[in-house]
Amino acid sequence: MPQTHPDTVPKVLRWGDTAHASHHRFVLIPHLGKQREPPRKLVPILRACAWSTLPPAVTNYIDGFVPRRVDAETWERIGPFVRDSVALAAPLTPYTADVLIGRATQYVAWCVSKGWNLDAESIWSRYGIDLYLADKSLPLGPDTRRNYRAWLMRMAQVLQPEENGEPRERIRATASTIEPYAAAEMAEFRRWAGWQRTELKQYRAMLMLTLCAGAGLRSIDFDGLKAEHIETLPGGGYVVHVQSTQPRDIPLLAEWDEWMEVLLERVPEAHTTLWGPPNKTRPHSLLSAFTQTTIGIPPASTRLRETWQLTLLREVALIKAVFRAGGTRKFDKLAQFLDQVDDVDEDQYVRFLRQADQP
Repeated sequence: MPQTHPDTVPKVLRWGDTAHASHHRFVLIPHLGKQREPPRKLVPILRACAWSTLPPAVTNYIDGFVPRRVDAETWERIGPFVRDSVALAAPLTPYTADVLIGRATQYVAWCVSKGWNLDAESIWSRYGIDLYLADKSLPLGPDTRRNYRAWLMRMAQVLQPEENGEPRERIRATASTIEPYAAAEMAEFRRWAGWQRTELKQYRAMLMLTLCAGAGLRSIDFDGLKAEHIETLPGGGYVVHVQSTQPRDIPLLAEWDEWMEVLLERVPEAHTTLWGPPNKTRPHSLLSAFTQTTIGIPPASTRLRETWQLTLLREVALIKAVFRAGGTRKFDKLAQFLDQVDDVDEDQYVRFLRQADQP
């Protein structure tokens, strides 16, 4: 059967019902790349799962697949591993053959170019996928990187469930998904800021962490923000007076006071704003454009903001008890209730948002 161009792949390349194969994946995973010439003990299992249960159109497509952006020598080496990985991941994925094998090929080729072992434990790990998608030399935009992560992580959850967690029945990324950083990740990002190779990049990395994780600023909020907009409180601490499309006053979390003090002392003389002359990007992509030029795995400004929000929400977690006692798990009417609650005074507002009294 001739190779079908990816742009014209028909729906027939969906996997069909192969859910029963998931029960055998623990035996098959160590043999990725060898399933077309299996050891004798694997033959009975292979008759009931993986390759032998895939629809003919899928098998033919995988067999005939030749990547455009991977050289022949590399493909000869990784081809069997990629094909077996895709075939074995099939039972628990909703994606078509062309989607999985194309993305898996690019990823595995990148892994072997870094000298990694060609085995499931090394390749199909969350850490490996994170490193791949953090490689700024790859010609992938932010949306493409998110899509690649969804595809590759679904495969990794099937092929390395102990590390990546068992896949749920359906996994879909939605606009409502939040991913705040853990404390260990935040500690790593503090080190990341210090690893940058120039003083300006160190300064900007520190500024990004301090204002996003310490005050919940968005990328667009950095536009026009000056040192004079950072108010020093009489009793210690800072309030950020945001000047962007949503002007507001945000007390800085106390844990970021020390960094803010250092930053205010290090504002480059040539800067008329805290960030300094932006590159040619629009304000809303200022931070993502910056992180693409840094070394190491950078934080995402949206997740830093979510981390800030969660830090504060943990302090009002008892509100969940009110809804539990009321016999409901949905917060649909929360906004209506809040309209009936009196606003706090300025001192309470600053004290709560700074969390200075927390251990």
